[in-house]
Amino acid sequence: MNPVKAIQILLALLLASVFVGAATVALVGQQSGQGETISRCGTAVTSSVVIDTATSGNVQLVALTTDQRFYVCGFGWESDTATTTVQLIYGTGTACATGETDLTGPMTLLASNPIAVANGGATQLVTPASQALCVELGAATQVNGWVTYVKY
Repeated sequence: MNPVKAIQILLALLLASVFVGAATVALVGQQSGQGETISRCGTAVTSSVVIDTATSGNVQLVALTTDQRFYVCGFGWESDTATTTVQLIYGTGTACATGETDLTGPMTLLASNPIAVANGGATQLVTPASQALCVELGAATQVNGWVTYVKY
């Protein structure tokens, strides 16, 4: 990745984290002793997976684990050369093809204009238990990025 792209992605992350930090966010996760909900993303060590694909359609990011859910904490992606759509999905089978369900709607990704949703300590998306986490591209163009998550 060239240095200009890296700076653009970092700036997008910074802006997203400021926005999320200032907003009122519904937290998903476990109950604390006082009854309020605490985000898994704010209380657990997160993992991350790299997105590096030019495959149109579904690409599995993280395999399913029986009886565990993915709590998506943040994500970001960019395309160097072309416009496409990108979205997070879940399902079972090869590349989430069985029971494919959208976690996000398709987001239009313009060439050289990254999209980032930073953690900010809050869970952004949750899959049902025993489902794999995948990304779906609308066209065969190179997309780079990451997803941070907690599996619990």
